[in-house]
Amino acid sequence: MTTEQATTAADLMHTEVITLQVDASIEEAVQTFEEFHIQGAPVLDQAGKLVGVLTSADIARTGHVRGNRIEARRGDSYFADTDSEGEDDEDFADKDEFSDEALGSDRVGDWMTPRVVSVRPTTTLKEMCGVMIAESIHRVLVVERNQLRGIVTALDVVRHVAERG
Repeated sequence: MTTEQATTAADLMHTEVITLQVDASIEEAVQTFEEFHIQGAPVLDQAGKLVGVLTSADIARTGHVRGNRIEARRGDSYFADTDSEGEDDEDFADKDEFSDEALGSDRVGDWMTPRVVSVRPTTTLKEMCGVMIAESIHRVLVVERNQLRGIVTALDVVRHVAERG
């Protein structure tokens, strides 16, 4: 049996990460998701500091909808996650579902999740998987010295395991 060096986040991460700016409109975010076929992206401030994550699930929350208008999340909690009859959230992320006024009025910073789940470049594959499972997430951001260095997705992990198979 040979001793193999542990696979780390640095080994699996993509260094060219599609990001969003905190002051970009929700419409710009939806267009970015559609253009690059992604479900989420890290959010950076004007100085390039990582300040949050926006996903299609954040945009799809029916808690943002009041009447015929979409309202941004305020503070750290969303408006009610169910409608008045207690039904589960209805997913919708297609920009055609939103009015032009609503899409253009709110910013990514209003809707993003400010809590970022990240790992260091030296984090092992096993540790990354543990984080993804514990947090019920499909991607982890790789951060070093408060700077975004890359991203590792669940698909990257599956691809790595399949290639080693």
